[in-house]
Amino acid sequence: MAWSPLNAYPFLFAAIDTSSAEQKIQIFNLFSHEFCEIIGSYSLGNEEVTSLAWTSLISSQLQNEMGFLIVGTIKGKIYVLNPKTILENGENPLITQASMVDNSAVKNIEIHPSKHNLVAISGSEVFIFNLDNLNQGEAMLKPGKNNPHEGFNVTAVAWNKSVQYILASASDNSLTVVWDLKQHKSIYNFIEPVSVIDSFAQMTREQPISRHISLAWNPSVATQIAVAACDEK
Repeated sequence: MAWSPLNAYPFLFAAIDTSSAEQKIQIFNLFSHEFCEIIGSYSLGNEEVTSLAWTSLISSQLQNEMGFLIVGTIKGKIYVLNPKTILENGENPLITQASMVDNSAVKNIEIHPSKHNLVAISGSEVFIFNLDNLNQGEAMLKPGKNNPHEGFNVTAVAWNKSVQYILASASDNSLTVVWDLKQHKSIYNFIEPVSVIDSFAQMTREQPISRHISLAWNPSVATQIAVAACDEK
């Protein structure tokens, strides 16, 4: 789900209805006439949604005073929707769409905390989606030339809360990468210590050990990041 980031609409949130084969984006009002009333809905057909985010970026040209909904799917599609149009049940709310380079599943979507036009998206690698360049053919950018996560799924991306041009990403082989977008390259990589043990275990297994990794920067200390892993052991 994704809460509305706009002060004018603090009680709205979007969520995915998976009760049928046809998934829908639904917008709820937490304090309406009915508790959590559905006030808008949009069908994505047979697309399976994996990620959802709501940015407060406003564009007078697109008349989206309620921001954008960013939707990622298992087929690697990225949809930018106008929530205002969904609520009005008017024209098609789809503003634009893009695809991951290799159509890999979108794993995570993270909106920049201060530059709301920048959206970090992860799949088989990391991309920066610039909402200001939707009509210029340069909306999808890479944070660096090389991909340290090659061969693995990037399960998390996180913007540094203090330094605007620093981004972190993590893949299911326990590799965390810190990117400097000014230098357009990765500046620091590290692997979870338990992965050293896993490397020996992989020698006797047909499938490599993989984990879902999550990231969170310390909002007060720019050099501290928390890494969490799902460990079946």
